[in-house]
Amino acid sequence: MPTALSLHGDYGISGVSTWGARMATRTRDAENTWHLGVIGLPRGDEKRWADAHGAPVERVHAINHGNTALGNACDAIAADVIVPNDAMLDDGPLPRPAIAVCHGADIGWRTRIERLAGACGGLVAVAPHVLAAMRDAFRADAQAWVQPCGIDILSDVPLAIPDGKPLRLAWIGRFDRTEKRVHDVIALAEALETRGADAVLHVVGDGPARGEVVAAAERLGPRLTVGRPCRPACIRSLLTASHGVVMTSATEGWPTIAMEGMAIGRPVFATAGCGGAADAIARADAGVVVDVGDMHAMAGHIAALAADRRNLTAMGERAIRLVRAECDADDMVERWAEIVRAVLLAPDSGSRSRGSVSALLPTPYERLIAVAVARSGGHRVAIYGAGAHTDRFARAIGQNDAVMCVVDDRPSRDEIGSTPVVTPEGAMQMGIDAVVCSSDAWEDRLAERAAAWAPGLPVVRLYERGTGWQALRDEFAL
Repeated sequence: MPTALSLHGDYGISGVSTWGARMATRTRDAENTWHLGVIGLPRGDEKRWADAHGAPVERVHAINHGNTALGNACDAIAADVIVPNDAMLDDGPLPRPAIAVCHGADIGWRTRIERLAGACGGLVAVAPHVLAAMRDAFRADAQAWVQPCGIDILSDVPLAIPDGKPLRLAWIGRFDRTEKRVHDVIALAEALETRGADAVLHVVGDGPARGEVVAAAERLGPRLTVGRPCRPACIRSLLTASHGVVMTSATEGWPTIAMEGMAIGRPVFATAGCGGAADAIARADAGVVVDVGDMHAMAGHIAALAADRRNLTAMGERAIRLVRAECDADDMVERWAEIVRAVLLAPDSGSRSRGSVSALLPTPYERLIAVAVARSGGHRVAIYGAGAHTDRFARAIGQNDAVMCVVDDRPSRDEIGSTPVVTPEGAMQMGIDAVVCSSDAWEDRLAERAAAWAPGLPVVRLYERGTGWQALRDEFAL
């Protein structure tokens, strides 16, 4: 394989970063290999990052922000190609030909792909639905591939399913309410309790909704337990001790946790939002797929299996056959070698190396806020929430004549961009006629508060079906 520099952000352990680590590990003895560039990682922290992800430390490189630093890193390892993943790159030309990798079909990934499209000679999507959602960001003749990340498969026989009761199910991911929908795990635990099912849930992760999950665990007792994020090796141990994997996501690419569970013969109980995993599970009968949010249906399937577990092993056997055929990491390295060579051998590879990272204007997030403001019907609209989420819209709300202010319960700054930040009382004194909630973590809470301090006014949620989020998802088929 030509030498590739796979770029990642220093965001903690994720399916994206563990995929990069797996590639680096599998090519560590090759002359030309896969290196990991971690944008924003402090120098001296390479070993910490490598140990956390199970990567060879000699293949991990701390890179400062900026394309000059990126160019220096490419020179140091004689990189032939750059593979941006979830790293946020500065605008401007890239120092090498590049291949964009899209791991999801949500607005965040759409934003990354739009920024990268002009600088990349090809697109790799982890599942067909991801490619369909992102393909139009590239020129029509750009090369594109579907390639799941891949997983290590240690045996063609499922690891022994734990004896005894109750049925133990693992949910692992970021504690958020928009994409992973961790609140649905609480609803699932409650539905299992109502049914008297002999099943328990162990939830592992962290994120903005952690407090909500911990409070539910205290209320539900052993039915729902909570653990902290752990390293990849610990995750496999956790899955081995479980009877199955639960996923409640609204949107995914081809989630690694599903692959991890299936690779050791654990069935997956998933929602239709789980992307490539949901499609594969349904096709191979390697678990159960229900509609997003339908925890009563999922609880019914789990309760039936808890009462009669004979089908668990058969599901696990089908799961291993599926990932062996479609997601085996043994095939991943050679497949990526072919992709890299195809991009480097393309007639315009030299010109693509001089392409620029830049955002189409307006960005997807800016289009999202514009749609939500328009749907509010207001002419004097307040944006509720003055955090990092609203910072993404600073330019858009400053240019939108209908937006009067940003509201925060306890303002810590005077303005975002050119838009004033005020208290709820200040917003009402300005004569606002609608409120748009701006948070991907606390949307429900903000909507409840807005209804209290702005009684009778329309309150629009960005991420609720039927509002701006759904309109944007429809636009890109996300």
